[in-house]
Amino acid sequence: RHTKTLYQTVTKLQDSEKLFRSFMDNSNLIAWMKDEQGRYVFLSKPSEQRFGIASSGWDGRTDFDIFPTALAQQLQHNDNTALQAGHPITFEESAVAADGNSVHWLSSRFPYADSTGQRYIGGIAIDITERKTAEEKAENLAFYDPLTNLPNRRLLLDRLAHVLNNATRQQSLCALLFIDLDNFKTLNDTRGHSRGDLLLQQVAQRLAQSVRKG
Repeated sequence: RHTKTLYQTVTKLQDSEKLFRSFMDNSNLIAWMKDEQGRYVFLSKPSEQRFGIASSGWDGRTDFDIFPTALAQQLQHNDNTALQAGHPITFEESAVAADGNSVHWLSSRFPYADSTGQRYIGGIAIDITERKTAEEKAENLAFYDPLTNLPNRRLLLDRLAHVLNNATRQQSLCALLFIDLDNFKTLNDTRGHSRGDLLLQQVAQRLAQSVRKG
């Protein structure tokens, strides 16, 4: 009877684990579980696919074995923060996916201890790449000219205010250089605005190549 009860308990545990795995693999969630040393003990199928990790390539390995050092350090720091806090914490994280594109996700990390006292760090994340891409495009439109991709008047005035404030504080001088395109209106009127746009793009490209990034 004892053997039968034990068998039933083990079977229920196995069924429960299969159900959990099936749910995670079909939910499109990025989900994982690591032990206290940062070694993976669970990783959902969507996570494997998103980061190009083979099913046999994560078990018992750490982030430093899988990801670039900078990302692994970031993930480890967030893991330790949640472990030390003792409660779930949400982070915004970024990485390069298997296809070479940037991926952004919002992750919730939570500490967990089993019946033996062994501690783990679990996490569930949702992909926010589309939202971040939209935000970056909106920010770019707000501060950069869509034709030349150069800073627009709004960003110019903001940077100019910073320069003037620094010059006042340090009692130093600063300079502002204006460059004019002679006969630009004539070009637009005689050759059309498409030619004028092309000229602006070429001038912008040459200027960008001639100055430091900052």
